[in-house]
Amino acid sequence: MDRIREVWHYFDQNKDYTDVLFYAYPNHEYKVIVRQEHYADFLTELFKAQLLVRLEWNK
Repeated sequence: MDRIREVWHYFDQNKDYTDVLFYAYPNHEYKVIVRQEHYADFLTELFKAQLLVRLEWNK
């Protein structure tokens, strides 16, 4: 739970308040809306918080 809160805090403290929106629900369930232009930043922060095991981009 602390790791997802770290990611939440990271995006909550930046200057763009609508880049990533977090919604907390009971039983530690979260829903997240990410603007398309911030998707890579969001995935990177999840990876840094060790919430993702691997990131891979294919073009």
